[in-house]
Amino acid sequence: KVLGDISSRNLLLNNNQKRFLGKDDWKTEFLLQSYCSKLPLVRWYPVLNESGKGGPPPAREGHISCVLGPADARMMILTGGFVGDDKIYGLPSHGDCSGWCSVSPTMGKPTFAYGCTLTPIDDYRAIRYGGFQSGGYRNSTNEIWMLTIRISKSSNGSSPPILESAEWKLIPTTCSIQCGISRAYHTATLLYNRFLLVLGGMSGTEEGSIFKQQILDTKAWNWISVPGCNGFFPSDRHGHSVVVDDERNRIVLFGGASGKDILRDG
Repeated sequence: KVLGDISSRNLLLNNNQKRFLGKDDWKTEFLLQSYCSKLPLVRWYPVLNESGKGGPPPAREGHISCVLGPADARMMILTGGFVGDDKIYGLPSHGDCSGWCSVSPTMGKPTFAYGCTLTPIDDYRAIRYGGFQSGGYRNSTNEIWMLTIRISKSSNGSSPPILESAEWKLIPTTCSIQCGISRAYHTATLLYNRFLLVLGGMSGTEEGSIFKQQILDTKAWNWISVPGCNGFFPSDRHGHSVVVDDERNRIVLFGGASGKDILRDG
């Protein structure tokens, strides 16, 4: 939960607009951006299950999660990991987030995998990619599975949305160039609502950590060539994070591990 001091920020802009918004004053522009990005308060609190349907998910690790649903019925989706449980769990993001709901998939049974990714491609669908299929960080895969969910919600919004059903489907792909590399502990980020950018990971072979970048066109399910990149190139890594900065038309990558040490660069 994030609380921002909007009134103070507006006051700063109104009283110092000429000073802070000068095109040639890079220092004050930087200070303004830093101030606007400050988080005055971040608060963590436990999620209870007072009104859920199906109970909370059992303890696990190596699982995957993402956020799906329309704007008025968003929920966190969680599944997989080192646990004997193939259910899909949902936690509504509206209100006090006090109730988990769960369903068993009505179609499809994805192979066991950990260290994979789950990336939304629209309000009701997400892609599971890669992962290890054997213990000891072995037997990496390049399988792509599509998760499709249905959400029911009350007409007047008096009750939280419920995860109604879910199904899996194995997606075959074609290759304009090299097909998807088998990898785990990578990142998979959707760009322009179409292109899945896959970066880094572990190959499960003597090669260890990799960075090899690939792009999957999720409209044609075809692996396409990656545009040329200039400047500094990130080193091989896995377990890193990537976020999209839409305003600046860029992605930001941070940290990870190289198989020998923790990386702290971005």
